[in-house]
Amino acid sequence: MKASGRTQVVALTPAERSALKKVMLKTHKEVESRIGADIIQSVYKETGFDPNKL
Repeated sequence: MKASGRTQVVALTPAERSALKKVMLKTHKEVESRIGADIIQSVYKETGFDPNKL
């Protein structure tokens, strides 16, 4: 995608990534009733994400 020159790829700094993760926790809670807490927890486990460490 980068090589085509038609798409801009933005690389986030570690601080920006952390801020985005914090903001997304609200969205995770909002969709939990629709997709299930078990799916969200499975994604956290597979990605190594621990929301308690933010």
